[in-house]
Amino acid sequence: MNGLVCQASIPPQGATCAYGRCEAPADVRLVLRHGDAPYDYCEIDWPHITHSLGTRGQSVTDTTGDIWAIRAEFPRWDIWHVKVSGVYYALTTFGGEGVSVHGYLIGVLRARMLAAQEERNSSYLPDSSQRARDPTCRHTARAGTVGG
Repeated sequence: MNGLVCQASIPPQGATCAYGRCEAPADVRLVLRHGDAPYDYCEIDWPHITHSLGTRGQSVTDTTGDIWAIRAEFPRWDIWHVKVSGVYYALTTFGGEGVSVHGYLIGVLRARMLAAQEERNSSYLPDSSQRARDPTCRHTARAGTVGG
């Protein structure tokens, strides 16, 4: 396979899975060779594709980021990659409550980590109607598992 690149990126909005007859929203875009049309895959079908490529001795390069860069950007998060499944995971705590996110691409993981932090920040201060009803209300974080 001359010119093999196997690069993964985030698909455009509205892209659907190209695996079989699946029409689920795509989570990963794969380019196999320079100049060829890309293929988009959903989160369920992406592991089948990476497994197939792996059995042929081919690896996929995530073009959306680097695990070391995201670790530096988010020092309070534990971030790891499970090579068997291809999933990146991140775990932290906000106000004593655990938060975990995952994704097949660093770019997706980063977006989900930022969303978790934004959710935490927006839920940190209760709205004025809640404070009016409960004068003893304390500022506590409400966070949970974020991401698909």
